[in-house]
Amino acid sequence: MIHKPSASVTEIVERLKAEAEKRGFRESEEPDVIFAVGGDGTLLKAVKLGKPVICIRAGRRGFLMDVEPSKIPEALDRLNTGDYRVEKLNVLEVGGAIAFNDVTVVADEAETILLKLNAADHSMEAEGDGVVISTPQGSTGWSLSALGPYVDKEIDAIVVTLLNPILSPVRSLVLKSKAVRVSMEDKGYHQWAKIFVDGDLWRRIEPGEWFEIGVGEKKAVIYRFFNSNPLRFLNCR
Repeated sequence: MIHKPSASVTEIVERLKAEAEKRGFRESEEPDVIFAVGGDGTLLKAVKLGKPVICIRAGRRGFLMDVEPSKIPEALDRLNTGDYRVEKLNVLEVGGAIAFNDVTVVADEAETILLKLNAADHSMEAEGDGVVISTPQGSTGWSLSALGPYVDKEIDAIVVTLLNPILSPVRSLVLKSKAVRVSMEDKGYHQWAKIFVDGDLWRRIEPGEWFEIGVGEKKAVIYRFFNSNPLRFLNCR
């Protein structure tokens, strides 16, 4: 699967096809496994097809991609022999839509919005540009850019990161994986906000409306062949 075609990605795909055919693999409309060739954005699309995913890194950023193009032959050999680790990750669900990384609410205009968030025993109001609610693996995406924390993907949690909050000492929360209810509050005049699921526009809301984000029943399944260290992109060791 390719999300953003380019000359370099196409070259890797052709190499992958050639190496796969040598080992008896064939393309199918009903595949047993999906190869995601690109960066993390490609992986977001691939996991929603409901099949195990193998991650071939070809993008500018690949926090979650573990197979370098030079390692494709080795990965295919190990796929044939079952020599890989199965990683199962939580996803978020909102109104039937699945988010591997995050659900984000942002103001429709260049103005602040007032949101109320409820999760388990936690309740807070925050005025600002919006909020990012992410999975641990999604903490390396929009949330991290908004100065949210990096959370190891093995941790069972939901990350709530406020976008440019006004007069708030809290910038982010790491909560045990439960449902988060988000409502848009009335500031005295009509406003709209946009809701994005993994970067794709899902719907718009106005004051008085709310929605709930929960942990999906099914997990995303990724076949891992090599250790993947997201911190390498953050100059951490």
